Amino acid sequence: MPATLFFFVGVSIVTVKSFKLRLQCRALDLAAVPQHHDFVLNETTARTVLERLRGLVDDARHFILLNRIDRALSNLHNIGGVSDVSTILQTQAENDENQVASSYALINTMIWAIPVLGFVGTVLGLTLAMSNFNLGAGDTAQIKESLNHMISGLSTAFETTLVGLVFALILNLLSGLMQERETDFLDECNDYCHAHVVSKLRVRRDQNIS
Repeated sequence: MPATLFFFVGVSIVTVKSFKLRLQCRALDLAAVPQHHDFVLNETTARTVLERLRGLVDDARHFILLNRIDRALSNLHNIGGVSDVSTILQTQAENDENQVASSYALINTMIWAIPVLGFVGTVLGLTLAMSNFNLGAGDTAQIKESLNHMISGLSTAFETTLVGLVFALILNLLSGLMQERETDFLDECNDYCHAHVVSKLRVRRDQNIS
């Protein structure tokens, strides 16, 4: 049954996303940027942070939070002020949100397709049931047998719709919970960048003026 296949593919996607999110959350505990209160981010300390960051992971681009920090600090010598850093981080945050939202396109399609396939199965079942009903049968026994075949077909048809609706509901709930968790993680990344990057910056606005 295609609806069953779509359901288990959708569940597999949500499961993989859950493992990936768990890995992403570990970046929040890496303390790539020093946490002590007197630490200040400038061109010199930014290079130290970048070296530290790149020593913690093989590629910062694989981590949403670390990628944001890497992009902001890598361009620090071209930045004219703290507001410019905020703009870079905000732009990357919007890109991350768009990527997370687009990653649910396939699951949302499956959630839409599963009940539709269930209804298609119902229509086919009803058609089959009606075709098995022979009203012109000669005796009562044949009519009863024909009715039994029709009832069996109707039962299968309605079960198909029920299964499709249940699968779609379960997948929709799992997808919604997963999307909420990812949204919460992105909010944590925003808070981290504000608390440990933007608030620590001390950028001279005249650093590029000769």
